[in-house]
Amino acid sequence: MKVFSLATLTLKRNKKQYMIYGLTLIFAIVIHLIFSEFINNPYLIEADRARGIDDPLGADIPLSMGLPFLIILFCWFMIIYASQYNFNKKHQEFGILFTCGFNLLDFIKYTLIQMGIVFIFVLPISFILGVLSLFFIHSKIYPYLQINYSIYTIMPSTFFTTISALCVLVVIVIIFLIGQLHKSDHLFNRATS
Repeated sequence: MKVFSLATLTLKRNKKQYMIYGLTLIFAIVIHLIFSEFINNPYLIEADRARGIDDPLGADIPLSMGLPFLIILFCWFMIIYASQYNFNKKHQEFGILFTCGFNLLDFIKYTLIQMGIVFIFVLPISFILGVLSLFFIHSKIYPYLQINYSIYTIMPSTFFTTISALCVLVVIVIIFLIGQLHKSDHLFNRATS
């Protein structure tokens, strides 16, 4: 059986597990997109800085500075953790693949195919929900900060930042998976010898 057909077959059989994984990814990507907009939107940065300095309550920590970056880091951790948790539940599946003669490259292909299929469904839903959320947030925050700009404009760098981060996170997940497989391979070789 080829790697692609085996990856899609196991994806179909474990669809409940992958749906939970997909919902976690959707949540993390939507939050990442929202807070990337806070960092990348020059209108929010300037208006928020001016509002923070002139505010009589003395709130001089702008919305668009440190907090969004920390929340984005939390989203990265959440995506990596959800991916690791998803792959840690596959000990039996990976054991069967080891006995079928899968090598490291086959495992990487197998994992990339499954993650690719999940991301094909997750990314459009995440971006649609993120954009709708941003329209709502802009409609509330622009009048408060006295920004005269369309609430329907989202900075292109927001999408670029989110997609770039997801590519890096997929590479990190694959590196963690390689380490886990290398450790499992040593344990499997000790058990069979």
